[in-house]
Amino acid sequence: MGFTLASRKVTSISECVRKEMITYVEYDGPSPKRAITYPQYLVDEDKITRIDTTTFPEIGGLPVTLEGKTKEEYEGIFGRLVVMKTNVDVDQFMDNNYYPHLEHHRYNSIANYNWKPGRSNIDFVEFRKSQISSRLVQIISADDGLIDFSQPLVSTIHPSVSQAMPLTKYIMLRQEIDDQPYLYGPFEIEQKAPGVYSIKAVQSFDEYIFAEKASSFTFKLTVNDGEGNPYARLLDIDEIKTRFTSSNRKYDWMPNETVLSAIARVSRTTEVGLSKNEARNLKTAIEACTDLETKIVTTPERRKRMLTALSKYEEWSTLSDNRKREIIDTVSSEQLAQYVLDDEHFAEFYDKVKENEQIRQEVARRQADLEKQIQRAQEETAQAEQRARDAKAAADEAEASRDEVKKRIVAETEAELTGRKAELDKTLEDLRSAKADLENLEEGKVLAKRAIKNVVESFKDEMTASEKLLESTVVREILGAVNPVPSGTAPLANPQQANEVAPTLAMPAMLSDDKLSASDLLDRMSDTVINRAGRDFTRNDIANLMICLTQGYITTFAGMPGTGKTSLAGILAGALGLTQPQANRFCEVSVERGWTSYKDFIGFYNPFMERVEPANAAAYQAFEQLDAEQQLKDLTPPLRLRLELRA
Repeated sequence: MGFTLASRKVTSISECVRKEMITYVEYDGPSPKRAITYPQYLVDEDKITRIDTTTFPEIGGLPVTLEGKTKEEYEGIFGRLVVMKTNVDVDQFMDNNYYPHLEHHRYNSIANYNWKPGRSNIDFVEFRKSQISSRLVQIISADDGLIDFSQPLVSTIHPSVSQAMPLTKYIMLRQEIDDQPYLYGPFEIEQKAPGVYSIKAVQSFDEYIFAEKASSFTFKLTVNDGEGNPYARLLDIDEIKTRFTSSNRKYDWMPNETVLSAIARVSRTTEVGLSKNEARNLKTAIEACTDLETKIVTTPERRKRMLTALSKYEEWSTLSDNRKREIIDTVSSEQLAQYVLDDEHFAEFYDKVKENEQIRQEVARRQADLEKQIQRAQEETAQAEQRARDAKAAADEAEASRDEVKKRIVAETEAELTGRKAELDKTLEDLRSAKADLENLEEGKVLAKRAIKNVVESFKDEMTASEKLLESTVVREILGAVNPVPSGTAPLANPQQANEVAPTLAMPAMLSDDKLSASDLLDRMSDTVINRAGRDFTRNDIANLMICLTQGYITTFAGMPGTGKTSLAGILAGALGLTQPQANRFCEVSVERGWTSYKDFIGFYNPFMERVEPANAAAYQAFEQLDAEQQLKDLTPPLRLRLELRA
């Protein structure tokens, strides 16, 4: 069953997901790893539907980042006409964040040559190797002038360079007669050299070809390039078979060698000489032979060819040499040319042929044509070089535009940082004001200390206090995962301040009686890290990280620069609720390569000044806060330090 061409058009990209699409790929963009795909036909089993250009907004195509191979290697492997398949839903296409100044398109996808089919967002299949191509026939225009298709073509053909080179098993040749385009074929095609092909009739069509007006075909696909120019025209093989059967313009393209081989099979002999009686019997056998005996389709026209060949052989074998020479003068030019060009006779005629004036003129004409083709090729090369220079200029301009965008982003970032610093200064001022207010609340301070004393006395022994501290810490870490907030809050300034406000600010900003199971906590952590932060982790990876954080005092993230170690620690702290302003349980410390002891990390005691000199203000304040909480027996979640050692 052949393809059917739907009357409607695909207008939604969601219809194209996980379907095969006949696609033109544009590799000529300025980016070294970027290509633009132009899907044009959606193939769903036996139905083909045209894809409207509005399906992919802005540019009518889908930008794709090419991984695993260079852009040139992709073009060499797949060519510009491919079968493309999308393996993800539309909402999984990434936003076009990397090339907004080059491509006005909201989608961005990836094709990775090294991944197995189905794993990459986009898969390419070479068109000539796809199942779709085996059911289609490509229309080819040749630069060989008017071709006589009434008999097998001895010379090669040269397809026009403005179209895709042959990509299907069979082709139809297009030729205009009286300004009316006709299609001839089908043909099998074989490449002899770059841009040079030989053609022959197809055995499944009994080595016949036929001619039909191009306008009579109902199924025609036209694939355009990125500028809308026709790149490839395709027909359905089943429609060609139907029209071949009913055509009254068929031409026998079976080679003479095949006809003679059929005669030999009928005669069941390889003898060169035949008597008159043997020849007469052979004629009778040819008239009555079957396709099984000849191993070819013996139409009436082919039986006539076989009898004609036998008659010529019979008559020729009885003539004298003088008579044969006389007959040669009466032989048609086509027959004589076939005889002369045979390898056995060519050497004898070569010198004589060179002396013929008509041959000289023909050689001169073809040489002139060849020179014109060379000149045209040189002009096209010059145009291509100019296009390359224009493309380079466009790339340079795009690079300059990118630098301008970068400068603008840096300026905007600096302005934002300045605004954030002003907000931070205001926050610090508010904290100082709050501290002053707290110092005036002596009565409340006394009451708070009494309450703390009562709590401490409620613990019977040190083991009971340790168990309640651990229970409180785990509960608050779980509760902190519900409402993560941005990181960046610094620890308290001094122990006195911790004594006054730590019991209140250490609680996460949520109800203390909320309960989360281990599974619920892991679900929330996975949602924050994987879906919201967009990190490439599995749920098991998150579980392993949580186990490491809760089972030891030090958890080390190692990796190459830029792989996300620092930001991952911040994301985990935020997901656990440690970075909430009221929690104050997260501190960032930059580690220097010259550190040799804890003094470089915390500080040292100055006997002259009779005080501890902090080496790192943030770390020192964190330990001051922990010391104050220990003195108060405060059951708050543990404080996490992020130590960052830069390469």
